[in-house]
Amino acid sequence: MRSLPSTQAPIDSETGSEGAQDAPATKDSRQRILEETIIAIDAGGESSVRLTQVSRRAGVTQGLIAYHFGDRESLVSEAQATRFSEVNDHLLKELAAAAERARSAEELTELLEELIESVLTVEAGVERERRVSALAATLSRPDARALVSTRLRTLHELIEMIVNRAQSLGIMRTDLDPTAVSALISTVSLGCIAVDLDSDHLDTEQARTVRSQMVTVLLKGLGLNHGVAGLRRSG
Repeated sequence: MRSLPSTQAPIDSETGSEGAQDAPATKDSRQRILEETIIAIDAGGESSVRLTQVSRRAGVTQGLIAYHFGDRESLVSEAQATRFSEVNDHLLKELAAAAERARSAEELTELLEELIESVLTVEAGVERERRVSALAATLSRPDARALVSTRLRTLHELIEMIVNRAQSLGIMRTDLDPTAVSALISTVSLGCIAVDLDSDHLDTEQARTVRSQMVTVLLKGLGLNHGVAGLRRSG
């Protein structure tokens, strides 16, 4: 595991970075730059993002950072947008692919339970807080806000794919708009931050019970025909 960068408020505006050598502008180098920027933000906030340190850890020159992102502000904006979406993006892609392979109502119902369970669970609080902090950092930046909006649209489309599949298999009401369903799930997910912030006064076992009941109600409201067996097994 890579060590986390130290928190330092000033930004180094030098044009080169110690130890880095010129490298081809590839998708891989762009991803490394983005990953190191996210590590810096997670460790100490945006003020800890130093271009010399990012370039050194990514193994590129600052010129390559400029090539890929333009300037530090654009780099930080994209890093925040990625922090907002990356975990849910991976999860939803896996679930959407699994939904396409589902051949029975029971199999897909379990996937839907897993989707809703994953966004409501107490244990997901750390990642939820990370997403909310990234979202807050982008609201006053038009370019960053546009990036988050694009990422959120992608997440919603993945949920919509799962909902469409559920409707095609006859286990979800077809009069419900998939876009509206995906927006509801996303809203409930982010709204759970209110519980996360008061976690010191929250009984985890009671939270699990309430969460399970909430999922039951939500699934019934969506017209699912097969109960919540998956939740009972995991509870």
